[in-house]
Amino acid sequence: MTARAVAGSMPCVIRYRIVIDGRLTSRLAGNIDAAAFEPCGSGMSLLVDLADGGELDALLQRLGDLGVSVVSLEQEPRPA
Repeated sequence: MTARAVAGSMPCVIRYRIVIDGRLTSRLAGNIDAAAFEPCGSGMSLLVDLADGGELDALLQRLGDLGVSVVSLEQEPRPA
């Protein structure tokens, strides 16, 4: 999956909601470029805007390297 830009426009991005087990410390959160962090039950929800599948794979790898367990991953619907 690749993002394509039309001349003069922003590249397409896809927003994902990633729910993780537990909470992130401020040090760990600083290693993740997320649009928002939200409490979600006993875990935390990260909203991230990514350009392609490679960025998603890299983020999931980074979370795993930090010892963070991903509970769920969903693509957010595009605003109307």
